[in-house]
Amino acid sequence: MSGLLIAALVCGGSPEADAAAAFALARAKRERAADCGCPGACGCAPCRCAATAPPGVRWHSDYAAAYAAAEASGRPVVILFTRPADCVHCRLLEAGALADPGVRAGLAACECVRVDAGTADGLALARRFNRPGVPSVVVYRGGRLVGFRDGNVPAGELIGLLVEASSRLPGSPGVPSAGSSGSRSPGS
Repeated sequence: MSGLLIAALVCGGSPEADAAAAFALARAKRERAADCGCPGACGCAPCRCAATAPPGVRWHSDYAAAYAAAEASGRPVVILFTRPADCVHCRLLEAGALADPGVRAGLAACECVRVDAGTADGLALARRFNRPGVPSVVVYRGGRLVGFRDGNVPAGELIGLLVEASSRLPGSPGVPSAGSSGSRSPGS
């Protein structure tokens, strides 16, 4: 359905096709808004959920702060390397898997940070984590790598990664990045 919707909106089609596509898009926005409790549920305003963090998920803007909070709380740290200004796959990941209720529940149990790899600092941090492309989700717990997923991955894969992170105890075997000691994050 979405492919047809996009084709109708991009190609211009007939006025009837454009109206049907606009109606389908509005219905999809209302359904998403109703699922998330967003004020856009009435259909009179756009759902803001794809552009903002879901309830219960706190996104840090600074990696060092997220890592420190994770170390203090014993929670995993989730690093999302993204380029929101020009990366289509990043936006698809945000609107798809990261909007999934199961993924949101898993993220709520972690310290999360979004890193814009389009900035000099973000690119430097991505390089320290050996993440050559975006989007990329990296999960650490207790200073050790739990795992990572690159690209616009399905919600189920992220849920699996988050479940693994929540069950892994600090100090358990991990795969530290090159140049890090076994107890520190490569980005610290």
